[in-house]
Amino acid sequence: MFPDDLNQKASGIWDRNAAFWDGYFQEGNDFHRLLVSPAAAVRCWCTAC
Repeated sequence: MFPDDLNQKASGIWDRNAAFWDGYFQEGNDFHRLLVSPAAAVRCWCTAC
């Protein structure tokens, strides 16, 4: 299988699954919203100083 064929196959699989995951996570799950995002925001703020 050539790289372009593999890329097209992977993109097709991704596109078929995207609607499910978009509906499942919507605006993010609790883990990301409560733990990851605040920690990332603090880290970005501190390194920008």
